[in-house]
Amino acid sequence: MIKEQILETVEVRHANERAFQVALEEWQTATSTPEEYPTWMQFYANALQDALRKANARRKETLGQMNVEDWRLAVGREMRADMWYQNAEPDSGLAQSFSHAVEAITASSNGNGNRPKVSAAAV
Repeated sequence: MIKEQILETVEVRHANERAFQVALEEWQTATSTPEEYPTWMQFYANALQDALRKANARRKETLGQMNVEDWRLAVGREMRADMWYQNAEPDSGLAQSFSHAVEAITASSNGNGNRPKVSAAAV
């Protein structure tokens, strides 16, 4: 009886280990390239928006005045700052007409003179 219980326990443990390894492999495959998911940009934009809010927590009135388009501009500006290596020249086609709210939460240059950076390390 004890021998059967031990064998059953070993079989269950082995099955659990195999299931775990399969699940781990699936998870590693799924998380190895998150930017390929269709909703990646939305999650990335939300994370940047949260970082901007956190870095500018003292400017609650300004943050409260921002509409969806203001957030798109601010988050887009931060995304372009993250892609500093892709474009050596600033994109002249982008209008630099940010609303007052966007200008208020957009921080100064990050040391290279022409790329925006939030005022606190928030990411």
